[in-house]
Parts: sequence; C-alpha cells; structure tokens
Amino acid sequence: MQWIEQQLEAAGKKGQSRVLLLHCYPSDLKAGQQQLIDLIKKHNVRLVDMGHTHYNEVANDGRTIYTATRSTGQIEEGRVGFSITNVDDGVLSWRFLELGSLPALMITAPGDERLMTELLPIEIAARNNLRIRAKFWGKSEARHVMASFEQRRVQLQQVPGSQVWEASLEVGDIPDGIYPLHVWAEDADGKTAADTIRVLLGTKHPLC
Repeated sequence: MQWIEQQLEAAGKKGQSRVLLLHCYPSDLKAGQQQLIDLIKKHNVRLVDMGHTHYNEVANDGRTIYTATRSTGQIEEGRVGFSITNVDDGVLSWRFLELGSLPALMITAPGDERLMTELLPIEIAARNNLRIRAKFWGKSEARHVMASFEQRRVQLQQVPGSQVWEASLEVGDIPDGIYPLHVWAEDADGKTAADTIRVLLGTKHPLC
C-alpha cells in the first residue's frame, strides 16, 4: 500500500492521470481493502481496470470508473476480444473490440456522459464548440473520418504523426441535453468502422 501511494503521489506531481491496474475489485481484497479504497479517493484515481470477473463490466461511482474485460476464453457474452481504454487530456473512454474486427474506431473526446464524474474537465460540457477526437486502427490507412451530431456533419482531420483525427463542431444553438455523437471512418481498402457515444451539452447533468 505504501508503494501504491508513492506511485499515485508521483503521478499527481507530474500532472498525469492516475490509473490503477488490479486483478480483482478493491472490495474483494482480503487485506487492505479500506486502505486501498481510501487511496483511490484521496488521489483522484480516474480509472481502476481489473480482470477477475471474465465479463465486460463498467461501473461509475461518481468519482472513479471501474472496468473489467471478459477473458479471451469466455464465450457466454459472444465472440472473444479485448478492451481498449483511452485517456485523452483527462477524458476517459472504454470500448470492447472483438478479435479480427479491424478496422476499428474509438471516440476519445468529448467524454461519454455515462463515464462522467466530478473529476471530468469542465471543457467537456462546453456550450459553443464541440471538440471531437477519435482514434483509428486498421490494416490500411484511413481515407476519411466523419462525425455527425444533431443533423450536423463535420470532417475530421488527421493529427500529423498519429492515429488521432479531430475536428471542432459548432453547437451553440442546440438546447442543453444528452445527444448521440456518431463518428465513422473508411480506409484505403473501402472498409469502414464506427463508434457512437452519448454527449452531454450544458453544465448540469439532467439526472442530477
């Protein structure tokens, strides 16, 4: 526990997002359970990523996101695969991908409202321009990436030297609420990939 606290403190001093990788849930620990839970809260851990259950699970306690991914040998939920977790300037995103599912696309900003916590950056709920970012993986390069939001479309541009694509979409006259953001891509071979999240517009969550 002392080592974990030292690592979390060091990450905080460097301005890094704090992520904790565990085999099981903190509540399943036989020793040091409460101490670890207290450390997670004290150091504003953004994500606790776990194995153990062999099922896809995502939980949000309002401060920290807890994720688990099903085993590659577990078939009850469908085809085997793996999860990708991304932290983009403090914004957390998570997605399960089946093996052999390339090309693949993942929206990394703005944040999905289901993954919102009190630690989420204020800019995610901006009311003027929606900052859209997505990552693309494939056997060939992406040819173009598009986003649609409330009947508005914008073409994303690739960030040089990366697999990240981004754009800014004006949303100033759209009422506060939760709306779907859809991003899709086509690669040089004509294959497509897509991702959809729910975006909160406004500074207050309607369920609060």
